[in-house]
Amino acid sequence: MSTCVNHRRSLLLFVIYLIAAAVWSISYVLSGRELQWEKTGVDRTISLNDGAVDYEVRWQTRPLPGIHANGGYTVSSTARKLYEWDWMIVHFLKWGVITSPDDGFIYGYVKTLSFRMGWLLLFSSPLVFGSLIVASRRRQKLQKESGICAKCGFDLRATPHRCPECGTIPSKDVKQRTSNGDVAALSHPSSNHDKRIIRS
Repeated sequence: MSTCVNHRRSLLLFVIYLIAAAVWSISYVLSGRELQWEKTGVDRTISLNDGAVDYEVRWQTRPLPGIHANGGYTVSSTARKLYEWDWMIVHFLKWGVITSPDDGFIYGYVKTLSFRMGWLLLFSSPLVFGSLIVASRRRQKLQKESGICAKCGFDLRATPHRCPECGTIPSKDVKQRTSNGDVAALSHPSSNHDKRIIRS
């Protein structure tokens, strides 16, 4: 049961890896495209930029000063870098919204989190493909030890030379394990009405 669960986890990890690879490829084709939405005064933006996915959050803590012009409210603002953390895969920036470089007041904040998908795929590929290989070998080993067909999972104890379900010829190890000694087995373990003792 644990081998089956590990195999499913490996497949799920591989699917996530394929999705990330697709996003990485699309980020070059749709570079500069962004999706923006606002909720409770907080602006959020997801954008694609040449192999990277950026997530930006912007919000105000106080109203910006401005001037009335033509019945509207015009605001001139800039940003001041407050914090930056950069690694090969992740880049994080925090900005403070100000009106001029000499302004001591911060009227809001901008946080940007950037994922560099190329590095992420490069570093995660050994984990993904390694887990697939290990899960596949464990499954094959379990099938050989238990005398089960590697293709369809049929019980081969009664027919060790060929699988009656799919016609697959098992390996020599499976033939030896299922042929040695007296095997009290059924054509299939779930068939209670057809009980036969196979003697070698």
